[in-house]
Amino acid sequence: MDGGPLAARDLLGFRNHGGLLGKGVCWWYSRFTRNALYLARFYPDRPPPSRAEARRMISCIMGASAVTCIPGFSCLRDFSAEYHHEIQRVLERRQILEGVFLFAWIDGLAGASGLDPCSMKARMDALFDLSSQGLVYAKFQTPGLDAHAVVVTGMSALPKSGYELRYLDSNCIGEQVLRYRTGYSCLTLSSGLKGVPYPQRMRELHELKRLAAAGHGTDCTAP
Repeated sequence: MDGGPLAARDLLGFRNHGGLLGKGVCWWYSRFTRNALYLARFYPDRPPPSRAEARRMISCIMGASAVTCIPGFSCLRDFSAEYHHEIQRVLERRQILEGVFLFAWIDGLAGASGLDPCSMKARMDALFDLSSQGLVYAKFQTPGLDAHAVVVTGMSALPKSGYELRYLDSNCIGEQVLRYRTGYSCLTLSSGLKGVPYPQRMRELHELKRLAAAGHGTDCTAP
């Protein structure tokens, strides 16, 4: 799962929407996507799940506790198209739990949305090193009180200076690409958002990789 380009079929088939005040669930959408990329296993030749079984599968993926077996579908795009509302409900519930009751919203206030070029270069160099470890979840600090999130799927050095960065943005369908050049003070996403990436949840990444390597599946069709 690490390093290669991602096809649209590997990703959720809907964009970020809903959430508190209608501002979306980008943090949880991005985490769910990363979890699924590591832990979801699809078995299209088996009978598809019931709604109740699908809800358990979705909760298993969000909880990131084990590899999750999904019968009746060949990819995440098709599964998410069929169970869009069930996935959205889990994302919004997690947003309320963590964002409100566990005060995750405070995290959205931390970090600058623009840096001096030297500090930005150091941050991008560090992100490049981290990207070799797998799919990096990063808070994307934008101007104001809101913060977005992206999943960095890969980076490569550009000739002379800078990096090409591949990433997943919940506001877009498909893997996106941007270029950073030395001297920039922020990044600009395909959606037009400008900001600075702050990698987070690296311990969670290592656990996802451990679970994926172990390969023990959870049968969520069991009652």
